[in-house]
Amino acid sequence: MINSPFKPLSLPRPHPRGFTLIEILVVISIIGILSSMMFSVVPGIMNRVKISKTESTAINLRNAINAYYTEYRKFPYHPKKGDKGTISLFTNTELMDALCASPSEVIPGGLNPRGIVFFTGRNARAMGNGKFHNGVLIDARGGASLYDIWGEYFEIAPSRVNSAPATISSSQSILSALL
Repeated sequence: MINSPFKPLSLPRPHPRGFTLIEILVVISIIGILSSMMFSVVPGIMNRVKISKTESTAINLRNAINAYYTEYRKFPYHPKKGDKGTISLFTNTELMDALCASPSEVIPGGLNPRGIVFFTGRNARAMGNGKFHNGVLIDARGGASLYDIWGEYFEIAPSRVNSAPATISSSQSILSALL
């Protein structure tokens, strides 16, 4: 060999590809912490979405009652005899029958003799326990019932007889609507 003042060149060692086990575990733990924070927030967000849908349905119902009043110059109710004389009441079924133009109310003397559809909602979906939710259910006689997102009936009650304010409520939230 020739004596040379220079050292022989050595090839650089390649850097290892991939991640170490510690790096992978740190990333997985960070993802776990973030997902647990997200899962604790999701039920609150979903409940707020349900309340928002219910409020939207109540607003649509209020608008339908206003449209009925504009058309007929009265609210959709049958006068009923009470303890203190004649009072004005309607059942939820009568109201929905009138607003959805069910055959039982599209007759002379019925609540909606002209057969105008004032309220159209999505079809109620079965919850699997014999209940329905989030929409209008048309029964075999053609009558309608309105269910909220929790599977309960919407309850509509006049605050004052023959006056504008009324309360529209569902099982989870009370919604005041000015009719």
